[in-house]
Formats: sequence, structure tokens, C-alpha cells
Amino acid sequence: MKIILGSGSSGRREVLEKFTDFDVEVSKLEEKKDYKDIKILTMALSFEKAYSVSQNHKDALVIGADTMISFEGKNIGKAKDYEEAFQKLRDFSGKTHEIYTGFSLIYPPKNFKYTDYEKTLVTFKNLSDREIHEYLKTGEYIGKAGSYSISERGGLLISSICGDYNNVIGLPITKINEILIEYLNINLMGSENLG
Repeated sequence: MKIILGSGSSGRREVLEKFTDFDVEVSKLEEKKDYKDIKILTMALSFEKAYSVSQNHKDALVIGADTMISFEGKNIGKAKDYEEAFQKLRDFSGKTHEIYTGFSLIYPPKNFKYTDYEKTLVTFKNLSDREIHEYLKTGEYIGKAGSYSISERGGLLISSICGDYNNVIGLPITKINEILIEYLNINLMGSENLG
């Protein structure tokens, strides 16, 4: 089965390439953030991305995803610049935030469309301003929800996580695999279909 990841995220590619071969096609869809509920927002964006990519690939399984952070009642996306990234990391220092990844699976040959989300709690260490500046100098924060990358040097900012580690990177692969097994008889654990 041909699989297409409808995302330009290096983190999502990093997760998925551990399990299967796939192509990447980035949706050209403009992300509109019309929903206040972060769960609905991430699921809606993931579906729009997957659906737009699936229109060009009627024979492939398309995976779309969108990740956002909820912190003290606010939806946190990507920082627009260094100063905003610094403030976000300073705010996270010593506190816990929630990572939500909405994901969608679309497989046109079976008229299959599925959307869900995963939530993971991330607690930061108490960070000094110097530690934050040293981290931001790496440039890892650019394009990342919450301004850090747990799978790179940003992992040193974190004291604990509760939930799916891969969800923090941007793709809750365990939950996705469970859905693929249940509905499409596909297991990413092996290279062949189950049935």
C-alpha cells in the first residue's frame, strides 16, 4: 500500500520512517484557526491537510496531522520570532503544558476517513534565562509548536512527560497503528497486511 504523509514536519517524518516507507506531499492549504477548542482545531486542520493531499492520490493512504500546545487556557502555536520563543520557554519553565496532535487517515479505495487526537502532558525543568538563550541559539525552535523539539536538544529542557512521546514530536504513531489494524487490517509493525 502506498502511504503519503501530508506534512512537511521533519519530526513527523522522523517518527513514521521508523515503521514504513512513504512519500511526502505538503498540503498547500492555508491554515485557518477558527475553533477555540484545541481538540477540534487540531483535528479539523489535520483533516483539511489530509483531504487536500488525497485529492491527488486516490490509491494511497494519506496521513495528515496538526500539533498545538495548550498552556494555562491558551492555544500555543509556533513562535513568530526569537523574542516570542524566549517568552514561551520562560512561561513553560517549571510548569506543565498539554500537547495535542489531531490526526486524520484517508484511504479513498475503501472510502475510509478517520479523525482523532492524542494528548500528552509535558513538564519543563526550572530554566534560567541563560539556558533558554543557549537553547534558542540552536535554531531548533523555528517552526516548532511551543518553540522546542523534544527529539533534539530541546529534550534537555524537559523534566517529565505523561503520555505518548511520539505525540510530542507530532505523530501519535501507536494510536494511528491501532486504528490501521482495526479498520484497514494494516499493521505498521510488519511490512505486510494482516489479512
